[in-house]
Amino acid sequence: MKTIAVFFGGASPEHEISVLTGIQAYFAIDKNTFSVIPVFVDLDGQMYTGKNITETKNYKNKEKLLAAAIKISLAKDGKQIVLLAKKALGSKKTPIDCAFLAFHGAYGEGGSFQGYCETLGIPYTSSNVLGASLAMDKFSMKKIFENEGIPSAKYHVVIEKDFIADKNKTLQEIEKNIHYPLFVKPSNGGSSIGVSQAKNIQELTHALEVAFMFDAKVLIEEAFAKDAEVNISFMGIWNDDVDHSVSEEVYSDAEFLDFENKYQKGAQSKKTTSGSKGMASTNRHIPAEISNELLAKLTHDGEKAFRLLNCAGVVRIDFLVNKKTEEYVLVEVNTIPGSFAYYLWEKSGISFDKLTTKMIDLAFKKHSMQQQKTRKFSPQIFKNL
Repeated sequence: MKTIAVFFGGASPEHEISVLTGIQAYFAIDKNTFSVIPVFVDLDGQMYTGKNITETKNYKNKEKLLAAAIKISLAKDGKQIVLLAKKALGSKKTPIDCAFLAFHGAYGEGGSFQGYCETLGIPYTSSNVLGASLAMDKFSMKKIFENEGIPSAKYHVVIEKDFIADKNKTLQEIEKNIHYPLFVKPSNGGSSIGVSQAKNIQELTHALEVAFMFDAKVLIEEAFAKDAEVNISFMGIWNDDVDHSVSEEVYSDAEFLDFENKYQKGAQSKKTTSGSKGMASTNRHIPAEISNELLAKLTHDGEKAFRLLNCAGVVRIDFLVNKKTEEYVLVEVNTIPGSFAYYLWEKSGISFDKLTTKMIDLAFKKHSMQQQKTRKFSPQIFKNL
């Protein structure tokens, strides 16, 4: 039986959402097929395990939670990858076969933890380092889409150093290149944290100041004349087969889906603990009420984006669409989507436990494909010195 370690939390503004997603995944993974170990990563990067970390109510008192948990580290021991628990009388080593990543945000979803897994040589779910980092950085992602003909909103990028040096000049450049209303976003981030709408220069100034709290690079986009927000999940490996789920149309009373609308209002309306269902609590209609022709275009460009960014595992790709004109823009690619978009795959005939099994299988397949390539080369330099 393979041992799977589910990693969640991490140093990110989306830390708590990652905890929810990680706990969802832990309970969804088939315990008859896999041995599953939950691993909580705190805001300082320290890892913990223990049954108590799989109960969301325990996170109300973090000190008590961690005091009862087991402090561990991820390490290489010979040819094995182990979770190492240090105790007074020695260390306990638990070999693991695959890392199941449930991080959200730049310091887990964005490629850093994937790089750690690559260094150790352990299979992991999610995209590789390149795919994760490209999808996380909205500016880099948009440049690729721009070159490859995938529709995206008109935008402008501001670096914090330039904004501090000359605010007036920066604001003038923005207003010269794009027009209100605008959406201001940290270039690296998700869950709509730090995202604001601006309809005038005063709101724009404030929105930039908020966004720079989360990233040194900020993306400003022109509002697209949309009447629907449509998401589709994709699953596979960028250089292999790629499948897609049914579509969803996401609803909100607000002008855009901010953090509160995504994770709090929907959950409260369903009389659950605030946010306990993660993205699954958002108000939505499945499938999206759009034409088959428009759906085909979104699916085509979604798969194209998946492959261009070197994605793997399960991702969710978000679009804004205008049903009347059938115009659309691709907003973002979420390489570790909230709740792993399981609600879309359930409507596609794949239950959550089967989805996690497929993700683990893809992790092993991706790792095997990488291992088949030449990774060592010895030109005998030292021998010939």
